Amino acid sequence: MRIAVVGHATWFANHYPENRQNDLNVLCLDVREGDYSWLIVLRNWRPDVTLFYRPELYPERFLRNIDGVRIAFLTEPLPAVNNGKLEPTAESALRLQVYGGMAWHAYHRRLYYDSGRAATAAILGWPVDAYRPMPIDTTVFHPPSTNMERPIDACFVGKATPHRIARLEYLRSSGLRFLWVAHGVHGGRLARLFRRSRVVLNVHADGVAAQEPRLYLAAACGCRVVTEPLSTPPAGLRPWIVEEPRDWTERVVQEHLTAHAAQRWSSTDEAERLALGVRRLLADEYAVVRPVFESGAAA
Repeated sequence: MRIAVVGHATWFANHYPENRQNDLNVLCLDVREGDYSWLIVLRNWRPDVTLFYRPELYPERFLRNIDGVRIAFLTEPLPAVNNGKLEPTAESALRLQVYGGMAWHAYHRRLYYDSGRAATAAILGWPVDAYRPMPIDTTVFHPPSTNMERPIDACFVGKATPHRIARLEYLRSSGLRFLWVAHGVHGGRLARLFRRSRVVLNVHADGVAAQEPRLYLAAACGCRVVTEPLSTPPAGLRPWIVEEPRDWTERVVQEHLTAHAAQRWSSTDEAERLALGVRRLLADEYAVVRPVFESGAAA
């Protein structure tokens, strides 16, 4: 099966197919908004299946010229629903504007990364076919092969927002070895950072409960992920992903550091990690679409 993936490498290299560098049947296109010359390459390559990250950015007139099964994976946050009404924040309101250009029917499957926003999608009238966590490159994101040292007590990876700054401020004066990377690290470098960290913190951009791809990236590297409340329970690796409703203090993080020291990777954990793989997702989705696609009833 010839696989193509479309998505800016800075944001989506973590979610490219496993072993892509050594597979002539995999094409990953690092794209830029406003420049659609990559579509010529994709069109001439004639993929069997193409996975589009940020699918709302691509015009329908171009998409329909791409052969094979087209899978949209929507990755931007949506507002929560309260009493049947949307409660947008500055973060989610901006994303809703961008989603206004989504060519829904140019894709054969439409996936969203957070099942906790199913009610939001229903209110918006979105034809989402399934909810799945963002797949990860499992050849890169994996626990250490040996009992290597983890010199970083706690780390956070994500842009600075007022909520995140307020939530993590106490770490500046703590005795913990803490690292905050705002941007610019992905793929193998990010995986190595996680494998050197004991606890990875997950703080939502705006304080609203949601799912985050970093949950699985960090947990897959054997980190204990301490997170603000989520919109829905984790889809896998639950022993390694812990919701922490208490006020975060140095003492609370120390408790999680102690718990991490006692955790051991299991065969069940390994099976759940592999289930998050990019190739696994594409095989599953292709199997769903292929009968309809081959019958001539595809989009």
